[in-house]
Amino acid sequence: MGLSISVGVVADLRHHDQDVVDGILAQFDAVNSALVSKGLPQHNDPLDCEVWSVEGNGYSGLHAVREIAGLIWKGLPIPRDVVLTGGDTPNADDLFAALMPSVTGIEAGSIPPFAHLIAHSDAEGLYVPVEFPVPIIPDFLDERTNHLWPLGSVQRLQAELQTIADALEIPDDLDVNSDLVFDRFDEGIENTEGALWEAQPIATYSLLLLREACQRSLATGAAIYFH
Repeated sequence: MGLSISVGVVADLRHHDQDVVDGILAQFDAVNSALVSKGLPQHNDPLDCEVWSVEGNGYSGLHAVREIAGLIWKGLPIPRDVVLTGGDTPNADDLFAALMPSVTGIEAGSIPPFAHLIAHSDAEGLYVPVEFPVPIIPDFLDERTNHLWPLGSVQRLQAELQTIADALEIPDDLDVNSDLVFDRFDEGIENTEGALWEAQPIATYSLLLLREACQRSLATGAAIYFH
């Protein structure tokens, strides 16, 4: 079991599992209440759209991407001789600790980078295609919807992923289904030559999944759903 990522969850459930649609729509009602409270437009997930869903490479792949974000934040080099597996993430942990006072509203002012990638749950929750700078946590929490927070912005996540992709020297046209990606991922060993992404196949694979999720979300108007 691990992280699953879907785009078009409402459309999918309307066609395949009508019994649970009301529960999902109630989650979006909570999301919209939080958006409106911040002066933002509501998000209405489309009732019909192309549905996309994928199984991530466990939670470790997402953690590997986050660790690279932490390295970039600290100005440290991305290693070529050690594959980041997501099992140990000291730099991402430090970035999370630096971010949370701003995300929770304890502190105001400038927020460290990669907030939407780092602060979001690694197992549940939503990114909606609405632009906002800081991941959203409502002023009043309800235990029925606690798993939705912090709420992320697809546009901001996409921009954060692009910064990491640039640091990893990932080509814009590199596809997650490319044989090049699978070959590097299957090798699972360090690659000291070539582009940096080849030296970090675990993070690269997960980043490409997230990048495709963002593209599909913006194309369809549907949220990214972690489950």
